[in-house]
Amino acid sequence: MKLLYSLLLLFFCTSLYSQEVSSFTDSRDGTTYRAIEFSIPLEGGIFIKRTWMGENLRYDTGEGSFCYKEEPAYCGKFGKLYTYDAALEACPEGWRIPTTNDWTLLFSAFDGLHSAGTHLVEGGTSGMDLLLGGFGDASGFYNGISIEGNYWDSEEISGNTAGVITFHRGSAEVFHSRISKTTRNSCRCIKEY
Repeated sequence: MKLLYSLLLLFFCTSLYSQEVSSFTDSRDGTTYRAIEFSIPLEGGIFIKRTWMGENLRYDTGEGSFCYKEEPAYCGKFGKLYTYDAALEACPEGWRIPTTNDWTLLFSAFDGLHSAGTHLVEGGTSGMDLLLGGFGDASGFYNGISIEGNYWDSEEISGNTAGVITFHRGSAEVFHSRISKTTRNSCRCIKEY
């Protein structure tokens, strides 16, 4: 009976989503990134595949991309922080900033908005290893390194604000809010489909 229970548990846990890890090289600067293809379940037994970057983007767009506190060592670990406009241009060819719907589908594979944070941050079960890279503002003030990770989504709320996805250290919950487009946040790209 214990064996049957273990097999059923294994089946149900692994059928929520599946993933395949690969890598790709950004031809613009030669940086190699992990890529994770998720097979995400929809209703009615349908699965869709989405490929996400498994690392924070480190591409230097020039204007609009920054290292936390202007210190290059932070970029090595946490990737660049981007203004909204720079983030829209930062992804390699064939990749883009995720939409709110892309994020929502990813969260659904990991028990939804109220539980996905534990699975998606560094050390979680997803392999996404979203880093808590903090944020910066237009004045050059930086805060939140190793406490929160803020990731752009492509949703433009108004002429001055856009959507951001936030993860907090120790919290399973993920937050979606709006923030000034001049704020400097992390970026993960999703492959165009």
